[in-house]
Amino acid sequence: MGAKPSHNERIVNSSDTADDHVALEEIDIEEHSKTPENNEFKHCDEEVTDPSDKKEKVQDMISLSSASLVTKEEEEEKDEEELEDCCFILVLKSTHNGERKERNLTLSKYPKTGLVLKQHIESHYNIPVCVQSLYFHSQLIQNYTRLKSFCIQDGDTIQVKYTTEANIEYFSDLIDTLTHIHAMLQFVITELESGTRITPEMHEHLQTHCLSFTGDCVPLRYFSVFPTGNPNANQLYFLNRGGLTLLIQIYEMVHQLPWHKLPGEIQDLEYSCLQIIWNFSATLGIRQLILRDGVMDQVFKSLMRTKIIPYEPIQILEPLSDKYLSFNRSVYMLAETIYASIVVVGNFAEIPQCRVPIASYTNVTDTLLSAMLSTTYTYTCTRSGMCAILCLSFSPETHKYICQEHTLARILEVCERTHTVSDGTSEKEWSTNQTLIEFYALMFFANLLHHWNNESSPPEHLISSITKFMSQYIHNTTHLVIHQGMQEKRYYWSTFTPFLNLCYSPSVHDNSRSMVPRELLELCVKAGLLSMKCMCIAENAEEITEHEGLADFITCVSWCMPNEEIKSMSVELTHIAHQNLRLQPPSLTNVVKAQLASYSCGLEKALQYNAYSVVLEAVQNMSSDIL
Repeated sequence: MGAKPSHNERIVNSSDTADDHVALEEIDIEEHSKTPENNEFKHCDEEVTDPSDKKEKVQDMISLSSASLVTKEEEEEKDEEELEDCCFILVLKSTHNGERKERNLTLSKYPKTGLVLKQHIESHYNIPVCVQSLYFHSQLIQNYTRLKSFCIQDGDTIQVKYTTEANIEYFSDLIDTLTHIHAMLQFVITELESGTRITPEMHEHLQTHCLSFTGDCVPLRYFSVFPTGNPNANQLYFLNRGGLTLLIQIYEMVHQLPWHKLPGEIQDLEYSCLQIIWNFSATLGIRQLILRDGVMDQVFKSLMRTKIIPYEPIQILEPLSDKYLSFNRSVYMLAETIYASIVVVGNFAEIPQCRVPIASYTNVTDTLLSAMLSTTYTYTCTRSGMCAILCLSFSPETHKYICQEHTLARILEVCERTHTVSDGTSEKEWSTNQTLIEFYALMFFANLLHHWNNESSPPEHLISSITKFMSQYIHNTTHLVIHQGMQEKRYYWSTFTPFLNLCYSPSVHDNSRSMVPRELLELCVKAGLLSMKCMCIAENAEEITEHEGLADFITCVSWCMPNEEIKSMSVELTHIAHQNLRLQPPSLTNVVKAQLASYSCGLEKALQYNAYSVVLEAVQNMSSDIL
């Protein structure tokens, strides 16, 4: 799942250029021309008496001054040209692994700006421009800063900090390949839309272009971001050079035709594009960038390429137009494409601004649930789909779309199926998937019930089933088992707030606030405590708690529990947190916020308060209690 994110300060004023000198000189000349007595405009060999002669002399002086300025500009250029075969000592230091290398960079011409120097470093050492930071005597060199303004000379040392190196030659070729595929698709799609049949010649044309970007040729190994989830240099280079935009345009083009009308090569191409989008949608810091190209709607189209019927295999409902394509092969690629789109939807669901568009999009949630029950997939698909639905529940604004009675019943049905039906995988794989599927379902129910704002209570016939499911899972499953499963599946969360928020429940202290039975509300608090035990032993726990400002609220969580059983669980949480996080005594402001979160407004709202708001809210609550 996901985690978080330059120097914009200008060090030197680069406006000291020849053009500025010209403007200043012209103003000075104009001022002098208003003073005939100025000796600068008198000639020794003759006296100036005619006003027209004066004007001519002034024009002559302007011409002379301009000529001298051109000479000055030429001298600057000449100085730079004289620095041919210049050599800089580069100290290359990776901020990713701390590796430090010293290299000599010899250039045939002195680079004018920081950007030009970066481009030379990119071509020599495969370090993309976008991941470089240049320093000269600890001063940052901006892209458009003139190197001469730093007085950088031949033989000087320049520090180069970067993340990781990129395979620039490979990705330059890849972008060329995508450019050819884009041009080819424009022709082929137009032909197919007009009714042209798929011919052997068309297949040959498609294979010539597509085979270098499908199957094993998809460059996923260069894009791996495990275990940090942070972008690597290959991704940044591909993004910076327009490769991702080009790929999304190709992905959009393939959706101009239904699946059964696509040649096999273009079906493979759609899946290959989705694999790259999958990678970028899982990469923290850059996944928001691909949303600007409208990619989410295209992913929904891949998800709903066919109607999925629960407890039945994925099917193609129309005859294939490509008579050279194996039907079984096409069904296989369709199933793979739908699964990839499920994972991408889950990645997007982690982004708060994407949750309502996903939840409100017609049939997306129902399609996710149907795919989880399809006999084509193992429980790996079920786990990915359930995780996507959990992420949607993090935003209360989505609940009116996902708390429908049939949705709640279907999720219970999915969890029950993992106990009764084997998916054909090993016992260990089955057990791990079952643990995580039910954990995500537990947290989904907890989020819905914690934020329940309907005027009516949950459906009576579901209350007992949900209560039984939540109670059994919390009683039978330890946080260590859940944590181990998430580690095996390389799951890492970019936010802990939705989990800790469940531990602060005003409704559990005052049941008149909610239509949810008190027993269920207490189970929601227990679910929050169980999940936070998992989060506090995650590798990125310290980073996330610091980024979200949650450390004090983890410390305070045991102070506001509704009964001894839950208080005992909360004390266990704080003990685990103290072992794994550097917790300090909470500030007085955060202590008051924690009290307000427990008895008044909930954690998410309390986190938004400043000190003044905290006092105001506390006074208002005291007043209402007195009244």
